Amino acid sequence: MFRISYIDKNITKILANDPDPLNMVRARFLAHGLSASLIVLLLTLPSFYIHEQYLLFFRSVTIILAQAGLIWVLLKTPKWKLVAHLTCIIVAVLIWSNLFIFLQGIKIISLQFMLLLVVMSYYLLGIKWGVFYSLLSILFMGINFALYGQEAMLTINNQIEVDNYSFLTVFVFNFLLIIYIQHHFFYAFNDTIKQLKIKQAEEKKLNEKLQETITVSEQLSKAKTNFLSTISHELRTPLNGVIGMSNLLLLDNPRKDQEENLNILKFSANNLLSLINDVLDINKIESGKVDIEKTPFGVYSLIHNIFAGFKNRAAAKGLGFTLDCSSELNDLGVIGDPTRLTQILNNLIENALKFTKEGKINLTIKVKEKMDQNIRLYFCVSDTGIGIPAEKQQMVFESFSQASTSTTRNYGGSGLGLSIVKNLLELHESNINIQSEVNVGTSFTFEIVYKTFDL
Repeated sequence: MFRISYIDKNITKILANDPDPLNMVRARFLAHGLSASLIVLLLTLPSFYIHEQYLLFFRSVTIILAQAGLIWVLLKTPKWKLVAHLTCIIVAVLIWSNLFIFLQGIKIISLQFMLLLVVMSYYLLGIKWGVFYSLLSILFMGINFALYGQEAMLTINNQIEVDNYSFLTVFVFNFLLIIYIQHHFFYAFNDTIKQLKIKQAEEKKLNEKLQETITVSEQLSKAKTNFLSTISHELRTPLNGVIGMSNLLLLDNPRKDQEENLNILKFSANNLLSLINDVLDINKIESGKVDIEKTPFGVYSLIHNIFAGFKNRAAAKGLGFTLDCSSELNDLGVIGDPTRLTQILNNLIENALKFTKEGKINLTIKVKEKMDQNIRLYFCVSDTGIGIPAEKQQMVFESFSQASTSTTRNYGGSGLGLSIVKNLLELHESNINIQSEVNVGTSFTFEIVYKTFDL
């Protein structure tokens, strides 16, 4: 028991990283089989020597030394396949030596060794090598038949009696080893099947729990989407009324102190409306309810309308606002989503206006690449604003995130604008790039591929 435990412990340690659990079983069988065979050979040595069967004696000594070396290799290295091949070769040598030097008079011993070789080679080395060693055994039988004829195949050599101690020991051991191989293999096979069934049952339970979690998550997401959509629509109606009344009161020649209060009210209401619109947009995008339309539009007219909408606002803040639009776009018609492109550029320009105290903002659009019926357009919105630190440049694209905790306090905003831009560009199969330096400025660039047509 101690020996078996020691063998199993060493082989488990050596093959701990082998991904195939069957290899562990094969290596253990090899170690157990070689150890048992070594003991049997040692028991038969005195009988061979006493009966002056010196060829058998020296052959057994050679095999004992070889097996001891193979056991050492098994217990010290992971090269169990090499040991398996060498073991099969030793058994083949035993079979063929019986043919040439008649060391075993009982032919059934050779048949046992042949059966042992076939079973071992298939079990240890797989189909390819199993076929190889099986053919080696069949070749032995064919040569034996050719040399001695049918009657000599299963005859008993009178030089060795059936009750000979060495013969009986080897004969019984071979049968026991064949039975052990079958038991060992099917035990490992059944154990593997059992483990697979346990894993399948566990996977089934995990899949059921996962499905339940997915269902609950989908229900929560749907409930969140419905809630945000409903509350956004419900809030916009009274907010539009507040903004409308603020505008009417501002037109009614209010006192100076009243005008200041009304402007604050209007500014706060507009900010709140902008936040609600952003929340509604990001909610639609995340719930997959935003699709990119395929509508024909003129790039030049769209860009100039956007530019005109922000030019007065930039001037009112004392900022320069320039447009660099390639002349190639004058007569260019594309098929895409003008609403989403407008939303992307509006958010980027709005950001530039918000974070730029002095200097200028520039909007650049040019043709990056012309293909067969498609065109790749390059867009850039740059400013001379406060800039974004390098370590926080990716964070600004996350929902409700801004570069600094003081940004919202000083500049306002929800932190959703750039997240919306990023998500809308992903729907266009594009992405946004940022280059920024603190107190120098920021540039946002992206590219979109459109299908073209003639205006």
